[in-house]
Amino acid sequence: MDRIDWKKYYKEIDTLIRDGQTDTEIATFLHSKYLKDYNLGSIRRRIGKLKKAGKVGNGKPKEVFSDKKEGEKVNWREYAKIIKKHQKLKKKVSKHQDYLKFNIPTDETICVMVLGDTQLGSFGTDYELFEALTDEIISTPNLYVIIVGDILQMAIKMRGVAEVLDNAISPSMQMDWLESWLEEIEHKVIASTWDNHSVMREENQVGYSLYERIFASKVPFFRGIGEIELTVGKQEYKIAASHFFRGKSMYNKAHAPMRYMREMANHIEIAVQGDFHQPGILVQEFGGTMRYAIVCGSIQTNSTYAKRFFSLRTLPNMPCFTLHPEEHIINTYNTIGHYLNR
Repeated sequence: MDRIDWKKYYKEIDTLIRDGQTDTEIATFLHSKYLKDYNLGSIRRRIGKLKKAGKVGNGKPKEVFSDKKEGEKVNWREYAKIIKKHQKLKKKVSKHQDYLKFNIPTDETICVMVLGDTQLGSFGTDYELFEALTDEIISTPNLYVIIVGDILQMAIKMRGVAEVLDNAISPSMQMDWLESWLEEIEHKVIASTWDNHSVMREENQVGYSLYERIFASKVPFFRGIGEIELTVGKQEYKIAASHFFRGKSMYNKAHAPMRYMREMANHIEIAVQGDFHQPGILVQEFGGTMRYAIVCGSIQTNSTYAKRFFSLRTLPNMPCFTLHPEEHIINTYNTIGHYLNR
């Protein structure tokens, strides 16, 4: 190796170093082009010695070019500004609400049915009963409804094959049914609520609910617990409605809505819900105010799930309550039939 005149290769070696070549790559190049008779490893070691002695490699290697984008640092206030704008837009397009004022100018007592858990689209629902119930709502004077969810079956939660096969018609057809039915009774509906069969299942799958959009386009809709200031004639009644309230009791079917009034909303005097498929009415006084808790039944009277885990009998009762326009008087009834035959 000492017989090699390395000086004549300095310039070329420097060029290769500026191009970012490693010692091994430079040695391979020199070996293939000029020094085929010499050992590649020896050439590589000599290049290292030349670099260490300062004979080569004094020039800076050429920089590798890349136009990689470096993101700018954004102040948190810019993000806040965008989010507030989106919040404003979301509120602008939203049709759901938390609070509702509903005025019925009348000098007659009205009756309000708590309607829910019809599970339309299920093989286990009693459709003759549903048709009769709908006709009753439409034809009965001064009768209104608060819809508390699970109007559709919407078996789209993939927990088991049998559950999904309980859709007697497709989810799309169920939505068409809902829209057509609401067109007939919307003039009788005070408010409607979220539920777990349609709203929550749709939200889990696609992030929004068509069920909610159909309801909210036609009647007041609560996507959580909702409060209603219902004025009947000269009297104002304060009602809370939800698909369900927390605190279910196996012995007291109306415990959950009563608990809500007692612990969370002392200003409410009537709380209504669905979900349990077991109707119940509870009337109690506390805080100087009479409280009325009402849970609807279900017309899904042939549910395999209910017959396996609860009871062979499902009560289809849709309880109701009356509100007087002149005096602050509330009365409850197990069904519309009980009210009409009082």
